[in-house]
Amino acid sequence: CYLFLDDLHLLTDARIACFLCHLANRLPENVHIIAAGRDRFLPESEIVRLGSRLHRIEAEQLRLTREELSAYTARCGLSLTDAQ
Repeated sequence: CYLFLDDLHLLTDARIACFLCHLANRLPENVHIIAAGRDRFLPESEIVRLGSRLHRIEAEQLRLTREELSAYTARCGLSLTDAQ
């Protein structure tokens, strides 16, 4: 079971991160939380505490390289110049 929580950057109360970490530490192995947001919301201490149960995807991992973007736009039938 996966719980997907999106737009966590909209929740400004710092207690949300603590709640999610406490929840993650108490969930059964077959339940996972996927938390998405624009900003980092977990304090370093919670990242350490979650250990191997935490898997992060950073913005750099989602960013397309020039070659990947070129291949993607070509598949969509578009052509872009280097400047675009």
